Amino acid sequence: MQTNGSDYTAKIFTTNCYRGNVTVTPGRYNTLTEDTSTEKTAEEFANGTVANLLGEAFTNGNGFPILGSSPADYTAVDAALAEVAKRNRDDYTNFSDVDAAVNAVVRGYDRTRQSDVDAMAQTILNALEHLTRKGANYADVDAAITKANALNKDDYTNFAAVQAAIDAVDRTKDITKQSEVDAMAAAIQRALAALEKKPAPTAAPTAVPTAASTQAPQESTAPAATQAPTPAPTTAPTAAPTATPAPQAVSAIPATGDGANIALLWVMLVVSGGAALWIGRKKG
Repeated sequence: MQTNGSDYTAKIFTTNCYRGNVTVTPGRYNTLTEDTSTEKTAEEFANGTVANLLGEAFTNGNGFPILGSSPADYTAVDAALAEVAKRNRDDYTNFSDVDAAVNAVVRGYDRTRQSDVDAMAQTILNALEHLTRKGANYADVDAAITKANALNKDDYTNFAAVQAAIDAVDRTKDITKQSEVDAMAAAIQRALAALEKKPAPTAAPTAVPTAASTQAPQESTAPAATQAPTPAPTTAPTAAPTATPAPQAVSAIPATGDGANIALLWVMLVVSGGAALWIGRKKG
């Protein structure tokens, strides 16, 4: 190793190398080449043999040999744990996998087990990546749909609005979208509250059969015959009765003995007497 330009040349011996064989090419002031020797082990670093030769600042520097007593780097583990803290365990169905990965972290490893520490961090990240969120609660949505299904849509003028709200339900929402699911239930409830029933149809009147009854004879609509007015009696002047000559007495009865003539005579007498009687009553 040459430092400070070409004016100073240092020699590195295998006694202060952690691993590997080293061959040093001498500078202009050195003619000796130190050959390889046995490499140093982790135990020699741990007990300070190499640290004492090279100094603590040198051995702990970045890119230089690492002492066995140096702690492993847990930066990746701490970053993974910070991601865990951001999650709400109640939102997931399998958060127990993350808990298991966190509980598997072992502190206190040294740099010789850095790969084990890095594996701890990766296990936590893998568990976080495969978390499954719980589904949203659709209880209110299902209750509203059950209420709608109990109705007869043909009884309402605007049931289509209820059906549209039901068709808009999205069953893929997880628990982080609960507010959206609650809004779906509210939309169905609003549509149900706004339903308007169709007016009841007016039933056609049913003819009620009536018992046959004897109807009173109806008066004829034909105009009654107009009776000729009875003429007021006219007082006609009573003609003076004509004096009926009194029958003359038969002076002699025929002596022929004819009974027919006698009967005729009597009839004429009766008629003449009746006529005289009637005339007398009229005059009275």
